[in-house]
Amino acid sequence: MWLLLTAFVAVAGVMFTFASTHVLVASSPPPAVVFSAVPVARVIADVEHKRVGIWVVGALQAAIALLVIIRMGVILDSVDKIRGRLAQKNEELLEADRLKDEFIALVSHDLRTPLTSIIGYVELALDDEGAPLDEERRRYIEVVARSSDRLLRLVDDLLLAARLQSGRFMLNIDETDLESIAAETLDDIHARAQLKGVSLVLAADGPIRIECDRRRVLQLLDNLVSNAVKFTPEGGRVDVRVERTLAGAAVEVCDTGVGIGAGEEERIFERFYRSATAVSDQVPGTGLGLFIARAIAERHGGKLVARRRDGGGTMLRLELPERATATSAEPELVA
Repeated sequence: MWLLLTAFVAVAGVMFTFASTHVLVASSPPPAVVFSAVPVARVIADVEHKRVGIWVVGALQAAIALLVIIRMGVILDSVDKIRGRLAQKNEELLEADRLKDEFIALVSHDLRTPLTSIIGYVELALDDEGAPLDEERRRYIEVVARSSDRLLRLVDDLLLAARLQSGRFMLNIDETDLESIAAETLDDIHARAQLKGVSLVLAADGPIRIECDRRRVLQLLDNLVSNAVKFTPEGGRVDVRVERTLAGAAVEVCDTGVGIGAGEEERIFERFYRSATAVSDQVPGTGLGLFIARAIAERHGGKLVARRRDGGGTMLRLELPERATATSAEPELVA
């Protein structure tokens, strides 16, 4: 193909040269005028000189065009090779990411079983009335219980994130009251908030019934409120408002914490993303909470957005439709 293009350009250059020569000769003054002005020998010399110059220019044009075409061919070949290598690397990265998700899912599932046993036996030890524990031993076992619960939540988050990435996730849709879910969430987090000195306030328009997966929405709100408490300093406040909308219902979680940086409104929902504030203040976390929360909202056909509040703090708004659109998926390994 490149040889054909080269030949075409070369022929075109020759034709241009030939045509230019004849045009110059044809456009020369009539012989009678020339003979009356200068000697005939001078006229012939000028015409021959111009004809030789045109041939040289044409040859240079053809050579330059040939070099340009050859260079373009080399560049295009290099681009094709680079594109092929990039496509191959992209496939390798996708495969590596898939294997990583499978590994996380397998390890998380294997870790969950012994953790459940540990938590069960710790609860038995704490509730055993036949062999009561002294105050010191009870305190030790309570530390084990809290650490085991925290580790179990981490394992569950890793397992759920892997399912979300692979598509092995399904909702158990039923009609339920969103206000009661919000109230249960605040009850579960009340002790943690009180220990940190953060006030929790719930405001609702009354019972709002929608179709959703109650357990998953409870997990979603727990992630939002826990995150707000985590980033709110002592003496701060977290407000949770449940309201009815034209399409269904909405929940707003507003805090008076450190807030999010400019341009992080979308990035905080990325998997494993840790904000600059969280890193600098050494706030514990995996960067999975908000990723999972948005994924659950979107699986219901809703949305979750974050906004910076004037004067500091963050507002997270969850919108859910009245009737959830559950997607089919493979059954989950762990209930």
